[in-house]
Amino acid sequence: MSCLLYNLAIEPLIENIRSSPLKGFNVSEDLTRVLVKVYADDTTVYIGPEDDPQHLLNCLNLFCKASTAKFNDRKTEIILLGAIDSRMHIINTRKYNDWKVDDGIRIAQEGEATCILGSWQGHKINIQAKWNEMLEKQQKIMKLCSLSYPSVTGRVLITKALIVSQAYYLMTVNGITRNHLETMEKNIRKFIWSGKIGQIAWDRVILPIKEGGIGAPSVKIRYEVIKVDWLKRWWRPGPDRPDWAWVVNELIFQSAQQKLNIARTAVNEWICQTWPIKTKSELMTKLLREMVEAAWKYNAALSVMRAPMELRLDMPAFHHPFTKNRRLHTNSKAMHCLQNEHKAKTIRDLVAIATGQEQNPNINLHIKKGGKECRDKAKELLY
Repeated sequence: MSCLLYNLAIEPLIENIRSSPLKGFNVSEDLTRVLVKVYADDTTVYIGPEDDPQHLLNCLNLFCKASTAKFNDRKTEIILLGAIDSRMHIINTRKYNDWKVDDGIRIAQEGEATCILGSWQGHKINIQAKWNEMLEKQQKIMKLCSLSYPSVTGRVLITKALIVSQAYYLMTVNGITRNHLETMEKNIRKFIWSGKIGQIAWDRVILPIKEGGIGAPSVKIRYEVIKVDWLKRWWRPGPDRPDWAWVVNELIFQSAQQKLNIARTAVNEWICQTWPIKTKSELMTKLLREMVEAAWKYNAALSVMRAPMELRLDMPAFHHPFTKNRRLHTNSKAMHCLQNEHKAKTIRDLVAIATGQEQNPNINLHIKKGGKECRDKAKELLY
């Protein structure tokens, strides 16, 4: 089944959409449904495989009738998600769950990029043309500013304010290829030195003035900062964690290098477990691959000097990064029972099983009938 991303350029009644029968996406058990995302007057509605888009249109019609506004179909765009066969079927028939897509609504084709809040989204899209346009725009700005013959200090300020700033957002939301990154840095170096050979090495030019440089911006370093910032958002704890982090976790798990010998419910975060992943998998997007490679490059890992007991109990029960007992990965009957029957996920669960404090009468009956080896296995994993 396919899903829709319904991009609306209006200010809808969000509560009406959320109270409608639309289910949206359910990424994982830890994440409530993803249905509506709003920024300013731009709204993206996520329609699930079993949803009827007519419910969304009813909400919009009610809004238009109450506010005397008119819905602009020309600004409505649909991005299809799911298997390619389902996507092509919807594109060819213009039908989704027996709902006929109006002719005024645009459906993004395969390989066609759609702009959402300045980012370009779609299947197998190529945004090199967008970066080529960006480089041409930067070249025009540098050529125009050169007519006033600014000093080297002035050129550095122009580079920061008018050139690098143009590309920073696109680098953040869509990434950039190595060729475009090197071309941009080459153009900046050429602009700062007025097309002549640099008076000092570029590695020193980008240093702050206090350290002997002139404070010139380096787009390569800034792109590294962007990737690290994505990592920080991905691993942000608590309610401030973005919804897309759960999608990343699922893609990471599906991109594992080998079939894991543990239940899916026992797999938690890649950063706090030791199972390997494969960055060359087709499921890994370019930005996700770069985030993982940045984590490897800078050796990003859990590092706690004195972890409180609550944090220790919330650590994963399987593939624990600090375990000394490598028999955690054994494919035994007791391990499968802990994962599938006892639903053990954290160290807290193993402690409850090992001490007989598990709050489940069916499990207690299972222990009495000969499942004592599960309790013994939990103790073995803990100690």
